[in-house]
Amino acid sequence: MADSLNFGEKLRKIRKDKHMSQTDLAGSVGVDPTFISKLELGQRLPSLPVLLKLSRALDIPIEELLQDTTPAASK
Repeated sequence: MADSLNFGEKLRKIRKDKHMSQTDLAGSVGVDPTFISKLELGQRLPSLPVLLKLSRALDIPIEELLQDTTPAASK
């Protein structure tokens, strides 16, 4: 899984692309808006049930949320 900062950055971008506020997303997932903020800041990672709800609320495959977008380390 991508590290928490990369996950948070990705979550924030997708949420904004969907024109959702943190409060909107939190309501769709059933969590407090501060939890969404902590996810986006890289302070927390979601549990699997919350990850599934995020995927559904954002209407994207769960793999897209988990895919690491950092450049590959040099070999």
